[in-house]
Amino acid sequence: MQFCGFHFPVPLEDLRDAITFIRANASAHPEWATSPTWVGVWGSSSGGNVAGGLATGWCGHSTPSSTCDTTAGSTKPNAVIAWSPAMNLVDGTGNPVQDGRVPQYLGCNPYSDPPTCTDPDLTAKASPEYNVTSDDAPIFVAGSLKDTITPMDTQVAPMATALQSAGIDTQLYQIAGSCHGVKCKTSDANLESNSANWEHAHLDAQQPTVNIASGPLHPSQLSVATLAFSSRASGVSMTCSLDGAAFVACTSPKSYSSLQQGNHTFSVRVTNGSGTGATSTLAWSFVPLAVSITDSGYTPKSPTTVLGGSVQWTNAGPSQHTVTDKSGMGLFDSGTMAVGAKFTQTFVVAGTYNFLDSLNPSLTGSIKNPLVPSATSGPAGSSFTIQWGFALPPSGYTYEVQMKAPGASSFSNWQTGASATQAAVTLSSVGTYQFRAHLKRTSSGKSCAWSPTLSITTS
Repeated sequence: MQFCGFHFPVPLEDLRDAITFIRANASAHPEWATSPTWVGVWGSSSGGNVAGGLATGWCGHSTPSSTCDTTAGSTKPNAVIAWSPAMNLVDGTGNPVQDGRVPQYLGCNPYSDPPTCTDPDLTAKASPEYNVTSDDAPIFVAGSLKDTITPMDTQVAPMATALQSAGIDTQLYQIAGSCHGVKCKTSDANLESNSANWEHAHLDAQQPTVNIASGPLHPSQLSVATLAFSSRASGVSMTCSLDGAAFVACTSPKSYSSLQQGNHTFSVRVTNGSGTGATSTLAWSFVPLAVSITDSGYTPKSPTTVLGGSVQWTNAGPSQHTVTDKSGMGLFDSGTMAVGAKFTQTFVVAGTYNFLDSLNPSLTGSIKNPLVPSATSGPAGSSFTIQWGFALPPSGYTYEVQMKAPGASSFSNWQTGASATQAAVTLSSVGTYQFRAHLKRTSSGKSCAWSPTLSITTS
């Protein structure tokens, strides 16, 4: 990001001065329709980095100086929204899609060999994740799961974790698929309104209010939803509502199951001696992965879902068709589907689920359900959590999870049974570890195919 050719931290200093100016002068200018007390900042992509820098003070990890702001007060905004932000410029090589963006912003290249930056702490100063302190502004951090520009697991989720660890009100907002910045509004119709509702709760809303910290994926393929929330006010009682139902007493986290397909809205509010505060809301959509059936086949033929995700097949005709488990386990069978009929199946254990049309066996397809790691890379000796199930296997079924260590010639069983959905493992060697899983029927020994292989690299 460049502002008229100026490098970091000039853009932040200019915006800090703008916030100070607004606070000092807004009261005398009602035509601005701006509150001097409540100032919010909204940034996307590289603008999300700048917004995060304003919230965190952009060098809180080092000695304060005239070029950085490390104290809470009039120069920091009261709340920040950051879509697809670059929050960590230290552990990486810059933007892999638009090479050179970080050196352009910093005015030097911290990733070259040798680096051309004379300040060894420059990337840390420009990384909001490295500057989080307990007096920072609340931040709404949003990103998509498959964003390659600012990846969720290296740029977005770690920032949310750092903020929550420091006691900062934060919402981690995860969007399905691959999108970046303002383009994510196309992927998630609720993104803009959810962002605005969250920021309103942290600015001028009637107090006390609730911070919704996390919720479903947007949109979600799950018929269940769990939401986490909290309030800084003391002596509060909380009430929750789903889809306009009456508010009832609740505690965090709050879970809902057997949700119908379509749009849902969660609402929560708190009451204490001061009264009842404004309602905080979060909207999302439950949309199963859609597969169409025609006489020429299934479309898409081999899609990937998520653990616990629902898949819905619709027969577009003109003939009758079925969706039948091909593995021999007998896990699912739609029966004969007339034109227009729908069939929905939920997949709770990682694996590749092959299916066919029993009325026309030449028509085949598969559903890929991958493992979920806590991270895909880290130092040797680190502990990683591998999730293979959203829920325990159905009665009569077990799971098998296999691991292949660096240098090994084959996979070997790591976890088997029916009593867990995830486990931690310490990966001691340097190299690439591989994992895979599938569902198995106990009585017959039949199983679905192995899940897509998960790779974790240690260094």
